[in-house]
Amino acid sequence: MRSKRRPFAAFAAPTRGTLGATIEGVKGFLVGLVLLVGCGGDQIDSFIGAECTRDSQCEERCFQGGNYPGGFCSIACASDNDCPSDTVCIEHDGGVCMFLCSELDCSRLGPRWGCHDEDRRTGGKDNVCIGD
Repeated sequence: MRSKRRPFAAFAAPTRGTLGATIEGVKGFLVGLVLLVGCGGDQIDSFIGAECTRDSQCEERCFQGGNYPGGFCSIACASDNDCPSDTVCIEHDGGVCMFLCSELDCSRLGPRWGCHDEDRRTGGKDNVCIGD
């Protein structure tokens, strides 16, 4: 008795009813992808922006003190190339990646955060989220 299985079924034309479901699945995936990419997802995480009290709560380092109310997960940097696209490398603490005010509402970091012009590690100034 021969098997009813078709060896090249993956390459065969879809059966009635499956093409519509496949197209709808692809549409849903693409809409989700556009929303994720377009909105940038949640920018605050243990890599950059999460509140912290110790380094183990962050991917790299927990910066603390007056410039970082409540603690601030971030990464050390020598230039903007070391930072994610929505952040820049500022001069504090030997170089730390901080959110650009144009990319993040600083109030999302907490009540004592605001936008201030700070020296960039590679020269010039930028308006970044930092403690008031």
